[in-house]
Amino acid sequence: MPTHSILLARLLAGILNAAPPLVGSYAMGRDAYGAAASVLAIATIMYGVISQYLSHKLLRFLCTGQKGDVAVGAAMLFLLVSMVLCAVAHFAGVISAQEAVQLAALVVSLTFLRICEVQLISTDRIVTSILVYYAAPPVLCSVFFIFAGLSGGGAAAAGMALSVGYAAAALMALGLAGNVRTLLKRAIRTHPVAMARELGRSLPLMISGVLAAASEFLPMVLLRGMGALADIPVYEIARKMASLPTTLANPLLNQINPAMIRAHALHDREEILDLLKKFTRRLSGIAIVFVLLVAVSLVAGRYDTRVHEVSRLLLPLSLGSIVALWCLPYQAVLIAAEGDRWFMVSSGLSIVLLLSLSYLFSGLGSALAVSCGAGLSIAVSTLVIRFHVLREI
Repeated sequence: MPTHSILLARLLAGILNAAPPLVGSYAMGRDAYGAAASVLAIATIMYGVISQYLSHKLLRFLCTGQKGDVAVGAAMLFLLVSMVLCAVAHFAGVISAQEAVQLAALVVSLTFLRICEVQLISTDRIVTSILVYYAAPPVLCSVFFIFAGLSGGGAAAAGMALSVGYAAAALMALGLAGNVRTLLKRAIRTHPVAMARELGRSLPLMISGVLAAASEFLPMVLLRGMGALADIPVYEIARKMASLPTTLANPLLNQINPAMIRAHALHDREEILDLLKKFTRRLSGIAIVFVLLVAVSLVAGRYDTRVHEVSRLLLPLSLGSIVALWCLPYQAVLIAAEGDRWFMVSSGLSIVLLLSLSYLFSGLGSALAVSCGAGLSIAVSTLVIRFHVLREI
């Protein structure tokens, strides 16, 4: 698949990802959308337990001709445990019955979307994987937000619209990734003990995944805890703009991962270095475009208060994005080398910095404080990965 097609598809998906906060805030109100988005943030953190495991280990299995049955079976066992935890949280009075159902539905949908994405990547269907995982959910959620708004709106309706949108996207993904259905049938027949052992062996990667998800989505949970629901859509738009570099770079990372995994398995150091150089050159253009985008938004913010509300949060977040882009090529090496514990160290450090820096900058206001904490924590945590890989190679 040509690189420009992959970048175009990912750019389109990135633009579409800005639709839910815009459409949801307009159709449902900023508070109602903020409440629904915070539940999605909690679900994404829960799903983080299995997300990185699937994107790394299942991909390694499929790219090296091994069976992925046990890996998919482990994901099914995780879903069963997640649903039990949602029920326990409801009966303990932590969340309402509707929130528990929404939370469980979102975790299930996200997990199936990831399995389908990984299977498509392993067969070099990169553009389809982008449409399945990144483009379909925001489009479908936006459509359901409009219907929910016409029916009366409210936080409950917004949460239901979000859950139905992700469920519809997961069903579409299962239809496009045909081999996943075979994997699921085999996984169901896998012995529960084998699933549990697989999860136990992958504990560092699972911890790393949930920490990585927490470092990205904890800011929205913090804003919910601060009672700043109306700030969540503004922060989310700024975060999505700030994630443009990694949004464009991730499909390139998915494109290079199979080759990097094979090169590392063969201990071909020259091929590894060559892949790193090519990947780094491709990222330079993305960085230039992003810097221009941030500059334009800052200028526009001087003339429009709504743009200013976003641009003031974008500036600290963009710092983290630029550093993350600079360090991204080295993640491919770490994935191939199964350096799962370093992802865990990086993400854990990110969360500690996020919480401490958000508190330190609290005098700036909840939204700006959380943005500063998020931007700086991302920068430091990705630098940890870069320096470790450089030292190893």
